[in-house]
Amino acid sequence: MAKSLSQANAAALDSLGESKANFTTAISAAEQACADFILRIKENIQGIPNFVNTGKIENITLESEGQEVHIKGSEHLLYQFYGVNGVKEKLYDTKYSYGDKRPPIAPFLAYIQSKNLSLVHNPKYYGKPSPFKDKKEGAEQEALAWALSTSVYNKGIKPKPAIKWTEEKEKLRQDLIKNAKGFVIQNLKAKIYNKEGDNVDEK
Repeated sequence: MAKSLSQANAAALDSLGESKANFTTAISAAEQACADFILRIKENIQGIPNFVNTGKIENITLESEGQEVHIKGSEHLLYQFYGVNGVKEKLYDTKYSYGDKRPPIAPFLAYIQSKNLSLVHNPKYYGKPSPFKDKKEGAEQEALAWALSTSVYNKGIKPKPAIKWTEEKEKLRQDLIKNAKGFVIQNLKAKIYNKEGDNVDEK
């Protein structure tokens, strides 16, 4: 069973016959590298203008299993980074595509509601008025969310390279090797599963 990074590091050091007290700095450096990785990914996501995001995509954890560090997160992160081809249009160079399952309306509904709340009443301070300012809460907003979901289902999701998923994973690997000298790492693996339990990351 997977352990937290701290627990796994301590166990790995014990197995080497060394007291974990001798490696306090190394463990701290490894954990700091992991924390920095998660922070960078979140900042990259939050820096994308008008990105429909309910927060689930930012739910990333790292666990240590033996001498491997596993990155775990939501499948939606990969779909946004690599892009998804629609059922009617195949515009992107990605292995992901919609099949018989449509994108859920919840993120679109949240996006519509957030635009109304932040923009419709005060365009002077918050930018342009909400494009959804005439849509009342309830049935009208839900109908619009379905329309947006249908559009994405047909046309797909444009890749968002600004997330820098592969680049940030490589930086994490290098940071662990460079800064956490007392922490032994053999492999850095992403274990990101979809609802069917399949690992959907490329590496």
